[in-house]
Amino acid sequence: MIKSFDARRQQQAAWWLLFIAILIYAIVMSVESMLRYDTFKATAFDLGNMDQVLWNTIHGRWFQFTNQAVDWYGPPTRLALHFEPILLLLSLLYAFGANPHLLLISQTLALASGALPVFLLTRKYIPEWPLLAPLMAAVYLISPALLGLNIFDFHPISFATPLLLYAILALTYKRYGWFILACILAASCKEDIPFSLAILGLFLIWKYKLPRLGIALTIGSLVWSYIAFGIIIPHFYPGTQHNNFWYRYEVLGSSPGAAIGNLILHPWLLFTTFITFDRLYYLASLFRSTGFLCLLAPEWLLLALPTLAENLLSTDSLTFSGVYQYNAAIIPFVMIAAIHGTRRLITCWQDWRGEHSESGRSFNCGYASEGWGNDSRMEAIHRTPPYEHIPTLHYHPQRLDYCIYKPYEADTRPGTEITGLYACIRNHTGSLDLTSTSIFSQVATI
Repeated sequence: MIKSFDARRQQQAAWWLLFIAILIYAIVMSVESMLRYDTFKATAFDLGNMDQVLWNTIHGRWFQFTNQAVDWYGPPTRLALHFEPILLLLSLLYAFGANPHLLLISQTLALASGALPVFLLTRKYIPEWPLLAPLMAAVYLISPALLGLNIFDFHPISFATPLLLYAILALTYKRYGWFILACILAASCKEDIPFSLAILGLFLIWKYKLPRLGIALTIGSLVWSYIAFGIIIPHFYPGTQHNNFWYRYEVLGSSPGAAIGNLILHPWLLFTTFITFDRLYYLASLFRSTGFLCLLAPEWLLLALPTLAENLLSTDSLTFSGVYQYNAAIIPFVMIAAIHGTRRLITCWQDWRGEHSESGRSFNCGYASEGWGNDSRMEAIHRTPPYEHIPTLHYHPQRLDYCIYKPYEADTRPGTEITGLYACIRNHTGSLDLTSTSIFSQVATI
């Protein structure tokens, strides 16, 4: 039924559905969050203190607030709790008026904008099913974790959710400058985001074969975390604990080092203390919004591992309740895993039904995963090439140049220039000289 009308109309319908979904979400959630504030359901933690922090920041008293009821180094400061440099940018919202409604609306719009990279990534990795893109965007918008993040007050970390999605989108399209910018902005949302970025750096080395960028991202993220946890927060927080929130992990040890040591030396703590029904239900609630399709691409869930560990190892039940702001760095990677999991499910289903030849399966499992295009409905057109060493080719005449040159743009490593050509050769019975790049001009003149 999804393919009952042509691809052009499907793509147009997909964009309209995306626009409608984002518009409905933005209006409904903006009204709901403002209504919660207007009916006195908002709290001092964290809308009240964030309102005061931003007002003080734009008036030159950076990160200061007084409603914490504890007098630290002079005027209390947000830096004793979290390291969130993005507050400097968010404070500019109060240039238009000191109204918490601005914070709630901006948070809603930011989260709604995350549907766009979900849409574009789905289109790129599953191009033959255009209507899956707005469906996946809708899954993102109605996920309970996102709704809980949006409705509960205001938190800078909520901006990390769309920023991480845009970072992956920029990485997918090889826009490395935008990727780095998105990573820096995401790290500035909260001090623990760089842990996920450090794993993303390892991911770049392993999956994307970008060692220099991956090493730089990993080292930069770890340095950022050390500065935040080891220098800035301890400087402004005068308590005896490592920071204001270590009480949640005291069962593991009196310090982070002691906690890590206890987990290594006493791994049964995980089974006797932290594997509970509430925590298992929390994991299920995160994955069920995607129909558990994210589990088909578990490597992408590794990027959410630091935040998952932070939530699951906590003794504060709010962190693994499935709502609030604690899932902001998990939602993006669950959605990306769901996109790749859906692609793998479709590929396996097509292979099981025998809809592709052997070379077609190789194309779907390999090059389609890189987003170089695929159309399972392409008709084979037989023409005799003028060169004897090239057998009969079956290709789509309007996509020939795309199949030839797109892989060359996407992968410039030696020996891979013409690899993508094999994706366009059906029922290949001969051989091609992999050491010769003249085949590009040969096939182009057919």
